[in-house]
Amino acid sequence: MKISSIIDIVAGDLQNSPAISFITQSHTNISKINDGDLFISSSLKEIQIAISKGAFAIVYDIDIDISTLDKEIAWIKVDNIQKAMIRLLRFNLSILDIQSYSCDEIFYQLCYISKSYKKELVFLDNNLKNNFELLNNVTKETILISTNKDMLYDILPLSKDINIKKHNINNLVVHSLFETSFSYKHRYYYKLKLPMIYVDYFLTLLEFLDIQEYDNQKLNNFNLLKPIFINHHCEIVDFGKSNRFIIANKNISISEIELEFISKVYSYAKIKIVNDDLKDTKLLDIIQIQDYNALYIKHKSYKQIVKLLQDNKHNHKKLF
Repeated sequence: MKISSIIDIVAGDLQNSPAISFITQSHTNISKINDGDLFISSSLKEIQIAISKGAFAIVYDIDIDISTLDKEIAWIKVDNIQKAMIRLLRFNLSILDIQSYSCDEIFYQLCYISKSYKKELVFLDNNLKNNFELLNNVTKETILISTNKDMLYDILPLSKDINIKKHNINNLVVHSLFETSFSYKHRYYYKLKLPMIYVDYFLTLLEFLDIQEYDNQKLNNFNLLKPIFINHHCEIVDFGKSNRFIIANKNISISEIELEFISKVYSYAKIKIVNDDLKDTKLLDIIQIQDYNALYIKHKSYKQIVKLLQDNKHNHKKLF
């Protein structure tokens, strides 16, 4: 791409008269830079490394004395590096008629664990710098999925929203907080490791990806309303092998949905809620208290609590 085109796309100002007039590829990850590339960054240290690796142009938004660096390459200053990345992505993707969808975190998780059904799926996170590199390699068959609606629509204004439909299911049986059976469209789903509150999300996913036969084992990787059963030593045990379990979720809005469901279905049990973002030591003290059946921890993820319990078990053994 010509340097003059890049300047127009990112709404930048050329700070010098470079000896080069074009670049080969654009990158935000310093490890991806090769001879002849454009590097986009707000880090002077990374910019210096990019130059040493042969970058032909730099897009930046910080104060730099370019006279002390390479004056042969193109220095393009912008007001905001994030907006520059969005403008360049929007331009690069405009020639591809790709599908892109915004969704909530629940659908995103279900879709992510089911990605093997559709190789064209590309999942974006909230880090625009990471997404820039992912989007360097998309094709017209790519299907983008993101929970960041504003960012997605900035890059691809024709994106669509995933709307969770209410499905007409039959023979619904809620075996527990975590297992559900039901019938839908002449198909019976028996004891799915899926809370009842997420059934409509699951069926929307099947329709979205056009899945006829779903591998139920994939739901083992679904970490919403997923119990961590523990024994009286606070060690993790197999599913259902204890009358005490922990549930954790960092997303407060999802936590409220789950807690409402738990209070209805599991109202006969002792339920404790950790509302504050506590340090690990304080959290362990609470976990070790014996007078609960369900402990719901906000501000922490399932994986964080599993790691906390595993580390605690390891450290405890080292003392003996």
